[in-house]
Amino acid sequence: PVWVERNYLSGSLIDVEHLPDRVKNAAARAEISSDAPLISLEVMQRLHARRVLSAVKGNKVRASEILGISCATLYRLIADKDKPEANDLPAV
Repeated sequence: PVWVERNYLSGSLIDVEHLPDRVKNAAARAEISSDAPLISLEVMQRLHARRVLSAVKGNKVRASEILGISCATLYRLIADKDKPEANDLPAV
């Protein structure tokens, strides 16, 4: 948003109270239950990459932009069939 750029360029501090409610409340919605199975960071990356890819309806360029990774890295995350998948999560 323009106001963010304007504050950033002017050196003004952008704090939590300046963020829209949907952003402030995102952490509460995304909170992971203590009952959730413990998984490796690699599995978490793969799951999150697939979640983002699904949210952008398969647009790999947009997904890689959102994730802050190259398209090649995204392809590696979603293409390697030998890596652990969501259905390989340990039972709790």
